[in-house]
Amino acid sequence: ALSGQAAIIPWTMEDDRFYRRAGGKGSPVRSLICVPIFSNNRVIGVMNIDNYDSALAGGQQDLKLLTTLAGLIGENLENSRVTSRLERSLSGLYKACQVKDKLQNGEAEQFYDWVVRLVYSVVEFERCCIYLKNERCFFWQIKEENLLRDQEAEEPFGLLELLMETGQPVLIGDLDKYLGNKVRGRKERDKSYLAIPLLREGETIGCLNLFHPIPGYYCEEDVKTITVIVSLAELLYRSNTAHFKYRSYTDKIINSISSGVISLDLADRVLVFNQGAQNILKLDPQQVLGKKILELKDLETNLSGLKEIIREVKRTGKPKNGVEVKVSRANKEDIILSVNVSFLEDNGKILGITIVFEDFTEKKRYEETLRYADRLASAGQLAAGIAHEIRNPLTTVKGFTQLYLAKLGQNPEDRQKLSLVLKEIESMEKIINELLAFSENSITNRVRCSIREILEEVLILLKGEFVLNGVSVKRNYPQEDLYLYGDKVQLKRALLNIILNSIQASSGGEVIISFSNCGNDKARIVIKDNGIGIEQHNFAKIFDPFFTTKDYGIGLGLPVAAQIIRSHGGSIGIRSVYNQGTKLEIILPCV
Repeated sequence: ALSGQAAIIPWTMEDDRFYRRAGGKGSPVRSLICVPIFSNNRVIGVMNIDNYDSALAGGQQDLKLLTTLAGLIGENLENSRVTSRLERSLSGLYKACQVKDKLQNGEAEQFYDWVVRLVYSVVEFERCCIYLKNERCFFWQIKEENLLRDQEAEEPFGLLELLMETGQPVLIGDLDKYLGNKVRGRKERDKSYLAIPLLREGETIGCLNLFHPIPGYYCEEDVKTITVIVSLAELLYRSNTAHFKYRSYTDKIINSISSGVISLDLADRVLVFNQGAQNILKLDPQQVLGKKILELKDLETNLSGLKEIIREVKRTGKPKNGVEVKVSRANKEDIILSVNVSFLEDNGKILGITIVFEDFTEKKRYEETLRYADRLASAGQLAAGIAHEIRNPLTTVKGFTQLYLAKLGQNPEDRQKLSLVLKEIESMEKIINELLAFSENSITNRVRCSIREILEEVLILLKGEFVLNGVSVKRNYPQEDLYLYGDKVQLKRALLNIILNSIQASSGGEVIISFSNCGNDKARIVIKDNGIGIEQHNFAKIFDPFFTTKDYGIGLGLPVAAQIIRSHGGSIGIRSVYNQGTKLEIILPCV
């Protein structure tokens, strides 16, 4: 029956050795009908009918009936098998279509591992090998029902050369009959063999080899299914590789520009966060990529300004260009961004939003410096004109007053009045000198000078002011002195104006003076007081000429100081909290 022949076997022997040898314990079988069960033109089993009563031995009619029944069983099994394979094939094709989501970088080893696991989900095997023309081989093996990479497997046997030459699939139902045992790489358990060529642009680059311990396990349907899966996977792989190369190329371009670039999908998820954005916002891409930007919280950099523009663009449907946004960063100086927000479209269909921005802080500061310099120049010209126009007649008035005072008798009342006039004239001369100093914008005598020495000379000059205002001074100097290359007289004037301002603002308080090396050949000088501080609305005007919050003075102390420091290639910054104090920080080139 296993050879494919139906038979009726009568038994007339009295002993039951045959039956007992087959596992029975009762009387010997009197008759036995054996009918083969076929599936896909091969015997997959036998249906047996035995009878203990010789009077009821089966005849040819019974044999025909059972043969028909066995045929129905085989057909049903084949249909079930085909249906199961079809379901697995469809599942495999669907999974193949997901290859773009599985492959991230186009690596061959990762791709082939994915293909083998995909094939295994459709057609079972015990052993698998992928052989490539470049002599690379990858092996897989089922161990304890798990598909594992096998690093020590032998190379496949000589049939590969045939497949590589013809480019056609190879299907062998029984390797024992076809090859025997003396073949390179052949394992004794290998019975069924299926090889599918791997094609790329019409050229055979390798083959996929499947082995199974059951003879005749694979069929033509398996060949067709696996061929389609492998071809589709290869096509998607090439498409994905090209996409990856293009994406890698565009990523390099995007990351090479200094501007920040953020791309959002329709759900506001961050898809692109380039190197420029990382540098400007000081954020790790892992903090934002794949997350909804409008829901991001607890970041070191406050993105509320950017979020507001994005919301407005989404609400109005109109792009925004050149919008200035202030961004605060933890433990760092606030920055100003120039932001462009627009929709990303493809053939009129909106795909998302693109935000492009650049750090506008330095440019803004430079523009402010230019405007400030322009105001200073205008104010300086005005001051110089006023000073010269007033100084000449004032000198005459002062001269006659001194002369009249010298000729005046000993009348105390008259002398007191003239002395008061002379004192006011001297006050006016002081103002004129300040105006003239403000109008000057040149460094006449550059020398190497000590910061410690300049500060100490200024503190000596202001000793009376400290005592008069009840203010103490605290020095925080480094052990090693620092040196500047500049006009010592002007630098002393600048520091005197700044420290005097701090003394007058912190009556009864304390002024802390320090300096240090801040790197890059720069020195930092800090003057800090615990006085009244500066109100927020006055911050922008604090270095403007003639601006003052005092009841006396003309508001030229800080502008003159700032002008001198800038003319030495330095910068001056101010931080203040109202009713808590003010800190001025000066940065100057050092030698």
